[in-house]
Amino acid sequence: SKSPTLDFRTYFIRRFRRIYPTFLLALVTAYVCASIIHGGLLDVRPRELVVNMFMLQDRAREGNWALMYMGNSPLWSLAYEWWFYMFYFVVRRSTQTLHHAPSLECFAQRALVLLIAIVGWGSDVLWPNPLGHIASYFILWWIGVELAREFMARGTVSIRGQWPMLLGAAYVSMLWALTTVIGTDATIDWYVHPGLTFRHFATTLLLLAFGWVWYRMGLVGYDRLLRVFGRVAPFSYALYVLHMPVVMLVAHLRPMPFGFLNLLWLPPLLFAACWWIEQPLQARINRWMSTGPRPPRC
Repeated sequence: SKSPTLDFRTYFIRRFRRIYPTFLLALVTAYVCASIIHGGLLDVRPRELVVNMFMLQDRAREGNWALMYMGNSPLWSLAYEWWFYMFYFVVRRSTQTLHHAPSLECFAQRALVLLIAIVGWGSDVLWPNPLGHIASYFILWWIGVELAREFMARGTVSIRGQWPMLLGAAYVSMLWALTTVIGTDATIDWYVHPGLTFRHFATTLLLLAFGWVWYRMGLVGYDRLLRVFGRVAPFSYALYVLHMPVVMLVAHLRPMPFGFLNLLWLPPLLFAACWWIEQPLQARINRWMSTGPRPPRC
């Protein structure tokens, strides 16, 4: 059957409306909270703000263009997620003409993902930059795509279905391992790039191995262990990007004489606010930025 054409406008709007409204609110919240802590309006740091607006912020490392805005540290991972979505569109659109041959399409997608990761690694080594660094991580994100695709098609996952991407991720991990060993004169610091980057790759592969063993054991205790996260999931994104500046502000103001007493009111208030942002407000944004058929112009 013919695959429907992937429309970038529709895809972009749907990703934008899901991520950017809450993200922009997080930028404003970080600035307001930092200004209150400082005791006056801070400089808006235009360069840092622009880099964050284009989702290119990251933690301190060689080639970094800007840190997370106003110290809102969780925003570093949001840059990766956004660009992974953009790379995903490139991969899907580039291989769409092969839809009539699913196995060939899948092979082409895997090859392109590996190429993006290798080019990202090479560009970041030769000219340290945030986009290249993010691209090198793309292959780790794509493993999730492969797992979901096999599970939806077969109702299960297997080593046979996953080995191409796992092998590709291991190869890129080896490139970062060599970069770490060759580019470090002194003792390797596993908390600073490139040691940190290799640690991310190695940790991901180890977690996948652990997950596979757990899966083969029937995911014993999965529901009981992760049930609580299911309750937070409907507003977890807003909670993730907004909690840091709010917690820092409360820690500075100390509204309660004993710090632990803030646990009585801060989490419920923060949870309620994030739920409202993610549910009623997001629903209105989705309607406002609808990608459905446009009414005819008069």
